[in-house]
Amino acid sequence: MENMASHPFALPLTYSLLAGLSTGIGGLFVFCLRKAPPRIEMGVTAMMLGTAAAAMVTVSIVDLFLHIAFVIGLNHTILCSMSGMATVLLVKFCGPMVLPSLKEEEDLNASEAQHDQARLLRVGVITALTLTAHNLPEGMAVAISTMGSAKLGLKLTVAIALHNIPEGLAIACPLIMSKRYSPMGAAGVAMLSGLSEPVGALLTLF
Repeated sequence: MENMASHPFALPLTYSLLAGLSTGIGGLFVFCLRKAPPRIEMGVTAMMLGTAAAAMVTVSIVDLFLHIAFVIGLNHTILCSMSGMATVLLVKFCGPMVLPSLKEEEDLNASEAQHDQARLLRVGVITALTLTAHNLPEGMAVAISTMGSAKLGLKLTVAIALHNIPEGLAIACPLIMSKRYSPMGAAGVAMLSGLSEPVGALLTLF
């Protein structure tokens, strides 16, 4: 046990796991919305999506982009950022093809409620897929930062963990409102999305 604790990879993996688990913690907040009126659910979902987007932009620019640009160069950093944007657009475009259930909102015979539920399902699934891809390099960043400086790694872990909480709720809220997922299932999807962070750390370290 002592040898494991003293292993050089133990702290980077622990930090990336903690940052990733915070996405699942955010997903657990959907249990507070189980008996909330639809208007409250929609308002909370919109607020969480906006908060997650603002937090991601802030952390990406202030804590990730500038630091990585200093390490690998501005041109490479811009190229990686553009690749990430392309990945998000690809997921958005290919999602309905891979998951036929996301096409239901195009059914002219569906009721307005079914249209809304299908749209929410689409938002939840695309958000989950996008944030899973987004969490992977975050885990890499945590691992690299921690290997260089435990203090910097902890600072980055806290920053990422704080913005992962609204991300988890942004995944879980549309899923539970689509009536296709139970609160436990929606929280589980959020948790699985966050676990791509330690996977990213493992890919970096090994």
